[in-house]
Formats: sequence, C-alpha cells, structure tokens
Amino acid sequence: MIVTLNDNEHIDRSFKNLFGVFLKRIYSEEKVFNDIRILNIYINKKVNGKKIEKLIPADVEAFLYSGNLPNLKDNIFKKYVPSKSFLCNICVNAFFKVLDVAKERSKDVRIALLDPEGCYFSLLEKLIFYSKDIAVISNNLKVYTEEQRRLMKNYGAAFFLNSSEEHLFNYNLIIAPKEIRRPIFLKKDSAVFTSCESKASISGTVYYKYKFNKFLYLNEILPADISQELFLAALYDIYKVRKLSEFIPNYCFNGYKYLPIKDLIASKKL
Repeated sequence: MIVTLNDNEHIDRSFKNLFGVFLKRIYSEEKVFNDIRILNIYINKKVNGKKIEKLIPADVEAFLYSGNLPNLKDNIFKKYVPSKSFLCNICVNAFFKVLDVAKERSKDVRIALLDPEGCYFSLLEKLIFYSKDIAVISNNLKVYTEEQRRLMKNYGAAFFLNSSEEHLFNYNLIIAPKEIRRPIFLKKDSAVFTSCESKASISGTVYYKYKFNKFLYLNEILPADISQELFLAALYDIYKVRKLSEFIPNYCFNGYKYLPIKDLIASKKL
C-alpha cells in the first residue's frame, strides 16, 4: 500500500468552533490503481501524530508527502525518496527527447557525456548518431577505451576521451546522469542535463528536475499536492513497474521554472 499524507486545507471544512477556528480533523479515502491500494490521508496541522498512526495499515510500503505538513516522526512516517536509478533514467530520456526535437540541428552541437564512474557507456552507441563531435569525461578510462574500439570497428565512429572536467568548456550540451559533485566551468550558453540539484558550482543552464504532461487517470487517485512524478517513481521503485523508466518528460526545470522541451530548443537555438 502507498499512503499519501496531505494538508487538509483542500478539503471543504464548513464546521467551525465559536472562535472561528477549524476543529481538529483527519479525513481519509482509499483508492485502487492497478491492484495497488492507495490511502490518501488529509491532516489538520494540529492533529497529534498518534491519531494519524491509528489510520495507518500494517502493509504500508511508502509514504508520499505533500509540501505543507506537521513535523511527523520520521521513524513512523518515513518519507519516500525516489531512487537515483529512476531519476537518472528520466534525465537521460529528457536529454534524448531534446536531441530528437532538435533533429538535424543536433549534428552541429558539441555534446559531452560526464560519467565519472563509467556507468553510462551504453549511451554512446545512440549518441554517435546525433552529433559528429562527442566527448566523454570519465575516471573509468578502461571501459570507455573498450567502447571506443567497438564503436570504431562497428560504425567508424570516434569520440574524445579524457578524465578532466576542464574540457567540458568546449562543449555546449552536456549530459551528466548522476549527481555532479565537482564545480564545472562552462560557457554561458551551455546546457547541462542531470538528475538532481548539485551543491557544486556549475556555469551555464542546469536542468535537474523533469515533469510529464498530466495523466488524467491519476487525477482521480492522487491529491492535488502529490506530484504524479513522485507517484510514478514509487511504482518503479517499490512495485517494480520497470516500463516507467521509458517515460519521456515534457518539461525541464532550470532552477526557476519548468520549460516545455520545444521552448527549450528554441531558446538554445539547437
């Protein structure tokens, strides 16, 4: 079961006490999605956590939180956090969607893959068909040297390989699926696609969160304050719905707002 914990400000509360303050209240509703039970609990901020506990079944596998909630004990209501695997997959899907929308223009774009651990070498076989100028920055030179030989043999394709992030300055479109842990100096018009917000300093525009178009069938299941992206991540991580890793986002977050991919393409002149 998935349990969502929500501020109940969206529930119609017409009964007030003499002082005009809403009385303590908990409201819950159960939904079903593909045989998965979902319990949506709406909580007044004044409600004691012990009263909420009484509503929680024993078979809870994830708690999804809305933004405005009381301080619930994490050992009881442990907030679900999407796995890095799911977030990285969605990041990669967004990146290739950008290249697909750019079409032939992408061949003139200098593309770099930042992959310190060498986990994403399989992306190269797809990348070589989008651009004539590709670089890989990785500390795992062995795996990429082997991949370079294979691609040269099968496609006659080569790429620049180095371990220093300094070379990223020469590229204007960078894919870094995992968290960027070191500062990166880029040109102002460069764009970076990654899977989470980095604490390191990165010049250029960084896209690190992604959204899908609204799935109407989820409107009947999820409260307004629970993002569908969070819910889909839980299905992927907890219920092993692996096909969700193939979903392609429609919007990319640049630190200020979500931009449609088609608008992002226009702004970058790809």
